[in-house]
Amino acid sequence: MIDKTNYLFYATNRLIELYDDLVQYALDDIVARILKNKVITGTAEYEIWKLQQMGLHLDKIIEYIKKTTKYSDSEIEHIFKTAGIGYYKSVARIAVDYGHSKPLSLQTSERMKNILEYYIKSTKGTVYNLTRTTAKSSQKLLIDKLDQVHFRVASGIQSHTAAISEAVDEISRSSLKVEYPSGHTDNVDVAVRRAVVTGVNKCYSDLNLTRAQENGYDYVLVSSHLGARHIENPSPEYASHDLWQGKVYRVNWDTVPIANNKDLGGMKNGRFTGANQQRGQITSQYR
Repeated sequence: MIDKTNYLFYATNRLIELYDDLVQYALDDIVARILKNKVITGTAEYEIWKLQQMGLHLDKIIEYIKKTTKYSDSEIEHIFKTAGIGYYKSVARIAVDYGHSKPLSLQTSERMKNILEYYIKSTKGTVYNLTRTTAKSSQKLLIDKLDQVHFRVASGIQSHTAAISEAVDEISRSSLKVEYPSGHTDNVDVAVRRAVVTGVNKCYSDLNLTRAQENGYDYVLVSSHLGARHIENPSPEYASHDLWQGKVYRVNWDTVPIANNKDLGGMKNGRFTGANQQRGQITSQYR
């Protein structure tokens, strides 16, 4: 097998750079609007001006996200297809060693090809949906700093110049966040890398399962590694990874959800790969 951990770390660097540029662009625009902040003492007049700035800022960020998405989609597709080709070259050698003159490949198996395309599409969607939430984060930061400057100047706490200088300094130490449906937030680079790594790992898992199923294998050997997660009295039991890794399992093909069959990835609860991580790679199959 190719070393997915190292490959994915370096392969996602270019993707991370794209979204770092997005964050910097948003912060620069916020700073520009803070610097243009006039001394407006009237509350109603200030609120009208602030709404104008919010609308202009949001339009610019959404437009930049669209441009970034075009390039990031291309990067995600490249990462998946490079990983898929590397995967096939590795398993093809193993298959030949076990007597398969024509092992399944991404070219010969329509199901495997569909699985790869499914995960490419779903990962693009995940990254896009996450990064769209940066527009909300960016707008909130703009509002906070505009209000901060207005309050401090209007109340006489600071001069106009000092208030702006402090706000700009605070923005320079800020970072935009993405927000998950659960409400959890992360830095943009962390969220993007996690989405791609999770997508590739689930794709690997389903390609492995498909290869085993179409070759008529019912038993799989799951890999193991030092430092696997251990939880005392875990509930559910599979949450403690060290309890199920490194063992041979018989697969019930009637109950294993594989992407493109039931629109699901991995094995969901009880799958052979741990959530968001490289866990339990199926290393061998047996009849």
